[in-house]
Amino acid sequence: MTAPHPDAPVIGLDLGGTKIAAALVGADGTVLARHTVPTPAKEGAEAVLDALAVAARAVRVHGTAAIGVAAAGVIDPFTGTVTSATDTIRGWAGTALAAGLAIRTGLPVACDNDVRAAAATELDGPDDDATLLYAAVGTGVGGAVAAAGRMLHGAA
Repeated sequence: MTAPHPDAPVIGLDLGGTKIAAALVGADGTVLARHTVPTPAKEGAEAVLDALAVAARAVRVHGTAAIGVAAAGVIDPFTGTVTSATDTIRGWAGTALAAGLAIRTGLPVACDNDVRAAAATELDGPDDDATLLYAAVGTGVGGAVAAAGRMLHGAA
C-alpha cells in the first residue's frame, strides 16, 4: 500500500444522535463538499456503521486519504472502539467503530469522542501550549481538557 499524497483530502464525519454530517476537507482546511444523512440510532450499531459509510461515499473523491470520526460516547482513540455509551444508539457500546467503517470504505479511520474533537479545534497549532476546559451541552453533556496544548485522554 502506498502512502497518500500529503495534499490528499480527508473525510470528516460527525456522528450525532439524529444526523450524520460528512465533509470532504482539503489539505488547506477548505471544506470541498458536505452531506448529511439521518442517524438510524434505533436500528442499532451495524445500521449506524452502514449510514456512516453512505455519508462518507457521498463526499469521497478519488485520492481521499482517510476518514476521521467524531462520535458520542467513550471512544478509545487508539483502537477506535466505543467502550461506553448511552442507549441513544442501540448497541453502540462495544462497537468497533474504526474497524467497522474501514471495512465498509477501504480507508484508514481515526476516531475520537465528539466533544474532545470539537475542543481540539480550539487549539491553534502544534506550538500552542494552551490549557483548555471545554464543556458541551447537546443531546448529552460532555467535556474535554487540554494541557500544554495536548488533548488529554482518560481511561477509555
